[in-house]
Amino acid sequence: NDGSLSKTINTINIATSGDANDFGDLSQARANLASYGNFIRACFVGGEAPSKVNTIDYVLIATQGNAADFGNSTHSAQHLTATSNSIRGLAAGGETPSQSNVINYVTLSSTGNATDFGDLSETRSTLGSMASPTRAVFTGGQTPTEVNTCDFVQIMTTGNAADFGDLSGTAAYMGAANDSLGRGFFIGGHQAGNKNVGATDVFTIASTGNAQDFGDLTTVCRQNAGCASPTRGIFGGGDSNTGAEDTISYVTIASAGN
Repeated sequence: NDGSLSKTINTINIATSGDANDFGDLSQARANLASYGNFIRACFVGGEAPSKVNTIDYVLIATQGNAADFGNSTHSAQHLTATSNSIRGLAAGGETPSQSNVINYVTLSSTGNATDFGDLSETRSTLGSMASPTRAVFTGGQTPTEVNTCDFVQIMTTGNAADFGDLSGTAAYMGAANDSLGRGFFIGGHQAGNKNVGATDVFTIASTGNAQDFGDLTTVCRQNAGCASPTRGIFGGGDSNTGAEDTISYVTIASAGN
């Protein structure tokens, strides 16, 4: 976020508060990548290094160490999004350098190249995503103007995305996280006019419909990263109105609030 490329992988314990610790390094330094994973593996997809790449590398979550090669994405892209259930990881959209509507997938338990899944309902980059065990939802982004689009796919099938509903406002560069029961959050982002936002939207992945307001971030920023346990959503880093952030904040998923 400060203009340089990084190989750093950090780790935190979601159940407790505290600073991140070093985990290892990516296989190559890059920015604007995406990630998916299950309880065993975390995979890191695409990015800029400084040219756009189709790299997929992975780590074993239970151990610390450097990432190893997983395979290649179907296209080289940055500013894409990725999400997963326990079986499949899906990546979507991005800049290639033109904006993309591609959705592809991998089987997380094995290594190998990604396979075409289908298309987003709208060609866009800098979007967000989350998943339940059955559905993946892709939200917002730029087309190149910021949009409030939410579309979804059924993860264990292939095919094009269908309409889900709308965000509470247009936004790109959002962070996202969801719990194991399928309650999803989209946080922060960027709106037209170079305006960062601090809103947190929430919806239930099992149903379709528009997002609802949950609360506000501790810092108004974009390009946050997100993750969650069954009880907590964690949001870290990003680009605020004053520069790159290292703040990690959290919400309690069962209740609404800042």
